Amino acid sequence: MNTNPKPLGIKNYGSIPHLPGSRLGPGDHACHAGQAQIATAKARDRHDEIFVQEKLDGSNVGVARLGDWVYALTRAGYKATLSPYPQHHAFARWVGQNQARFLAVLTEGERLCGEWLMQAHGTAMRCSTNPSSRSI
Repeated sequence: MNTNPKPLGIKNYGSIPHLPGSRLGPGDHACHAGQAQIATAKARDRHDEIFVQEKLDGSNVGVARLGDWVYALTRAGYKATLSPYPQHHAFARWVGQNQARFLAVLTEGERLCGEWLMQAHGTAMRCSTNPSSRSI
């Protein structure tokens, strides 16, 4: 068992830049204007494929396989069990309960990353048909 608090020795996941007009938090950054143009207005050529996805904001986590062990990781690459946040502890328990599944799909040194949506984050929605609309 790896006792290193950062089993991979690196961050588990980097940062995805936001498109212009997105709400930015303290650690967020926007993409270059040229990238935004390609993603939102006009592809460069017939070889560009543009995929639009909605990002749900949870807590970025990952599962890494090192040897015969799987590790639940925070975005920064630390073991989820060392996190001060309860949602990371719940994620670590879930990974432990599903260890056989992760061992079956991951080979040595591979990892899976995603959003753990245990803790709800609000999405502002406005009703345009009601003149007294408000965020919910």
